[in-house]
Amino acid sequence: MDLRSLLVPTRRVSAPPVAGSRPDAPSAVRVSLAELVRLAPQARQLELWRSRRDVEDGGAHHTMFKGRGMEFAETRPYQPGDDIRHIDWRVTARSGRAHTKLFREERERPVLVWVDCRPHMRFATRGCFKSVLAARLAALVAWAAHAHGDRVGGHVLNAAQDYAQEPRRGRHNVLRLLRALEFGCAPAVADPPMALAAEASLASLRRTVRPGTIVFLIGDFHDLEAAVTDLAAQIGVHSDVTLCCVHDPLEADLPPAGVYPVSSLSGELANLDTANAAWRVAYAQRFQQRMQALRDAMRRHRARFLGVSTTDDPLLALRAIAGTAAARGAD
Repeated sequence: MDLRSLLVPTRRVSAPPVAGSRPDAPSAVRVSLAELVRLAPQARQLELWRSRRDVEDGGAHHTMFKGRGMEFAETRPYQPGDDIRHIDWRVTARSGRAHTKLFREERERPVLVWVDCRPHMRFATRGCFKSVLAARLAALVAWAAHAHGDRVGGHVLNAAQDYAQEPRRGRHNVLRLLRALEFGCAPAVADPPMALAAEASLASLRRTVRPGTIVFLIGDFHDLEAAVTDLAAQIGVHSDVTLCCVHDPLEADLPPAGVYPVSSLSGELANLDTANAAWRVAYAQRFQQRMQALRDAMRRHRARFLGVSTTDDPLLALRAIAGTAAARGAD
């Protein structure tokens, strides 16, 4: 049985709320709109848009990312020294004289978050479900972007649908995305979709990415290593990509020697025997190798990698990448 699909019952995850506790208190197994809204003040502490060298890129605020997206301004006759990559071939062909496109820098940047909320993300042995952690990370990024006046959009993928939202400014637009996260993380009766559905979602995201876009990919990527690597290769040159790979401690290390009852998503029961020390070591090594492979792939394509455990504080995790990639390829 594949350990990725095993759910290890824990009292922290399955226990009912304690009598007298707040009904809107953060849950380990689901997120609410109210909880995600309360993350807004914390997000203002994030400096994801500040560079390590604190160098201003000519826009409205400091950034650790590449230059902002550029929008078309006008076409004029080509002049010596103009970038030949910006030649407007349609106008050139129509007029018989070389013309070049002029662009102006956007005052705000599109920020896109892609969040995997499929059924396998509703898993935890400690902390909170991976889907809950993913939603909190996405909400913090969305609120941080809103605080900087940037446009926010994204995709929330679950077993029922792939919710897509174009980047727009405003608190109302952030709230729409948070509602999608609340719905996406809720238990669903539908069967998990094939990997192709997730790959199609990533392909749809790629079509909406413009130069200068900030992209956060959040999930465990067990069935998507090749897809996210290809996506980073395609958009990493002109956009800023951060891969947030969430995991549960059980995926990194097996528990101490013993026999543990486990169940699959379909309800099958089994025993997990961890008495073999060599197997425990090999299991931990495979996890580290997978994380390193993803980290190396992101570095090759000028993207950031952030590994986050279900026991981690999402705010502190995002702070860890602030300013770490001001000089691309420096790592």
